[in-house]
Amino acid sequence: MFSNIEADSKLKVPSEAQGKSVGEIVISWNTELESRTNFFLARTKGLTEWDSCIQKNKHILSALQIDLARVTSSQDRLERQLEILQLHQQEVDEALTIMESVAEQLGRTQHPTSGSSPQQTRTRHETIFNLAESVSASLSALGSALRHVTPSVYMAPAESVCIHSCGKSSDSCFEFTQDNKNCSIIKTQAHSFSDKILKAHLQTVLSVERKALQSQQLF
Repeated sequence: MFSNIEADSKLKVPSEAQGKSVGEIVISWNTELESRTNFFLARTKGLTEWDSCIQKNKHILSALQIDLARVTSSQDRLERQLEILQLHQQEVDEALTIMESVAEQLGRTQHPTSGSSPQQTRTRHETIFNLAESVSASLSALGSALRHVTPSVYMAPAESVCIHSCGKSSDSCFEFTQDNKNCSIIKTQAHSFSDKILKAHLQTVLSVERKALQSQQLF
């Protein structure tokens, strides 16, 4: 009999209500229920703020994705146009090299001790003028290409739209802001490249005019 009583006492789990009155037990339960209710309300408020933030930024993210695709397309188009400009520049450089060599030969043949005939001199002059016209046409094509490049570069969005800060959305804002910064860098590089080409070919035009004046003086 004593063994059964000892076994029952071992299996009995201690209760938090043991040694407390009914009022104390009710107050303890109410306190715990209030604590859990406040925790649940805080989580619910956080979820509500997240939902509101997502709804606000939904259209902004869509617009930024469209702008990002436009920037990528503009960058690809710009790279292709810059390749075309480089080809034009190579053609102009080759034509100028040929023209300078012909001008040097013409200068040597115009020396008083030279035995060149007037027909040969006129032929060389015509060659120089033809090359000058070819260079002028190449420069015109290059200028036209530059005029097409410059507006297309600035088609990309110039201003970045900041996303409302909430959790991970700030990371998305940073990524899209970085893309817009990259777009600005592309614009600056293209503008600098265009300026360099224009300066180089203005010098080329001056060189052509100088060669033409020298040829006229030889007559």
